[in-house]
Amino acid sequence: LGDSSFISRLTNLDINHISDRTYRKLLQYSRHPQFTPELIGKVSSACRSFCKWVLAIQRYHEVYRTVKPKEEKLKTANEALDVMRKSLSRKQEMLKLVKDHLQELEDKYRNSIEEKQALYARRELMKQRMARAHELTNVLAIEKVRWQEQLTQLEE
Repeated sequence: LGDSSFISRLTNLDINHISDRTYRKLLQYSRHPQFTPELIGKVSSACRSFCKWVLAIQRYHEVYRTVKPKEEKLKTANEALDVMRKSLSRKQEMLKLVKDHLQELEDKYRNSIEEKQALYARRELMKQRMARAHELTNVLAIEKVRWQEQLTQLEE
């Protein structure tokens, strides 16, 4: 406690990087049956606070040792998730392009089918008109013969 930099070293202690050697030394003190805040508080209230701080650091280190690997796994999993999300995003963009192209092809196909049906309908109409025109020319040919016969009869 007489060291002038002691308080500074305590406040600047990197509690996330306590070495195993330091932790083992800490355990030697904290496992002592008389190292309790209640017993130490009877001697000095400042030492009682320091005892609480030491026990808190010990508990924190124990928890941190179990949590740290899980945090690293979480970080790795999040990085993998980010990679997969980016990949998914690219795949979704590609899928959208394919769907858009498919929709365009389906529209062209539908238009082609409609045009084909319109052409078939027009073809049928033209067949009917040609049949009627052929029938009309046949009828007119017969009429021509009849008129010519009448004309020759009238001339005689």
